[in-house]
Amino acid sequence: MNPSDEKNHRPKPRPLVERADAHEIARRQAEEEERRGRMSRRDFVSQCGACLAGVVVAAVGASAARVIKPDVLPEPSLSFKVGSPSEFTSGEATLLPDNQVAIFRDGEEFWSLTQVCTHLGCIVAVGPDGFHCPCHGSHFSMDGRVLGGPAPRPLQWWKLSLSPDCQLVVHADQEVPVGTKFKFET
Repeated sequence: MNPSDEKNHRPKPRPLVERADAHEIARRQAEEEERRGRMSRRDFVSQCGACLAGVVVAAVGASAARVIKPDVLPEPSLSFKVGSPSEFTSGEATLLPDNQVAIFRDGEEFWSLTQVCTHLGCIVAVGPDGFHCPCHGSHFSMDGRVLGGPAPRPLQWWKLSLSPDCQLVVHADQEVPVGTKFKFET
């Protein structure tokens, strides 16, 4: 062969694989991968899509459930019954620690004071000469006036009323001026 023949000599093109053969080859490769325990790309993408759809459904369901349930929780009533007027002894403070209130009676007159210190909200203790704050040493008279700081204001006086079943009701959401007393027939 001479050199010019080499240039003109090209290898014969290989015959194209027919379309049916290509599908058969892909099917065999998928079967082989399945047999080896490998996941095909198509199966991987399908499973990722299914997982993503599950996450989206869960997120939508969670936000829908949040809409159904209100964010506001019911608060306890700020008005509460403390007992019959006859249960309170004249001249003594009756402490109700669950409600942080002190009820006083003087004959037919009643009044209520909060036991929450106006300085930083500690619960005051009652003594023979008034209320004492165990946290920072504030001292209050029996009618709630500040006798010694650091409390900036007197103890709050709360409104009292009589319920239809003749029980004293303290309205902790309704402050009244210091010295306001309520008279009830017992």
